[in-house]
Amino acid sequence: MENKKINWPKPKNEEDAKWIYQYIIERHPILESIAFLKQTPTTDRLQVLLNTIHNQDVVLQENIHHKLSNAWNSRKRRIRNRGKIKSLTVELDAEAHKKLMLMAKEHNVTIAQVINDFALRDGELLKQAIELLKQAIDEKKEATRELREEKKALERGLVKRHC
Repeated sequence: MENKKINWPKPKNEEDAKWIYQYIIERHPILESIAFLKQTPTTDRLQVLLNTIHNQDVVLQENIHHKLSNAWNSRKRRIRNRGKIKSLTVELDAEAHKKLMLMAKEHNVTIAQVINDFALRDGELLKQAIELLKQAIDEKKEATRELREEKKALERGLVKRHC
């Protein structure tokens, strides 16, 4: 089976090239000896390494590419958002997660944007949701009161018939 050509992340400078090289070598140290990279000039090492990977098993090649692409995109995002965005990991109840997903889908945004909106608008959407819930509770209370009055009226009617 012939290996397909993979579009590897393109380093913009020497620092990026070193990062990509180190990422691959740390996870697949055998490639360094296969490619004789220690004898290769530093400026050419990344290209030699990528060529060596291209000549390897397709599964290994795609595995390295997939993991490197994910890491590279995360690195670029972290650099771009440095100081602007903070990562947060939370555990949610399954029902809460489902509701967040529905809200995000309804407004065509990500879950992170829904949570940001709650936080940045000082919980304005949350306050609106609470107000709607309060109204629904009040409506249920009123419906319950009316049903109790109807029940009492029916009971009085039954008592009068038996008398």
